Amino acid sequence: MNGTTMNTTAAASRDSMTCPARYSEKASGKGLHILIVEDHSMSRLCLENLLQKCGHEVRSFGSAEEGLKLLGTDHFDVLLADFRLPGMDGLDLIQQAKAVRPSLRTLLMTGETGWEVYERAHGQGVDGLVKKPIELDELLAFLDRIGRTIHEDMRKAEKYRAEPSCPDNK
Repeated sequence: MNGTTMNTTAAASRDSMTCPARYSEKASGKGLHILIVEDHSMSRLCLENLLQKCGHEVRSFGSAEEGLKLLGTDHFDVLLADFRLPGMDGLDLIQQAKAVRPSLRTLLMTGETGWEVYERAHGQGVDGLVKKPIELDELLAFLDRIGRTIHEDMRKAEKYRAEPSCPDNK
């Protein structure tokens, strides 16, 4: 697969992949809105299909420019960005995406092994970095943690808005 995205997709067809029960939407109750930007079409389609089977709403594109256009109009919880993209790289995409959507959670997918990528990712506030080929459990565990965080933040915000001291209630 051109050294790319997932160990689990090399031998499996896109339609035969299934989501492990512990990460399914019914198990976690946390379907996320996910944007994938990956230039390798087979990897992109496999990721999109698998994450949809896990209960997430997923859109995917092959270029950073296409992804950025959609970020300007639609809401996403998570951006999964490949590091090596045509045009701008994944870290530049993440930086521009966070300028548009500061609360966006981000995951950089990379086959790079040099510390420069890791240091640059950390410096730009990337939420997670996953080495390619991606281990399915690692990716799904990241998304599960993000889902739990988002839902906990929403619960806290609802509780705050219900309090008499909330400025919105005066």
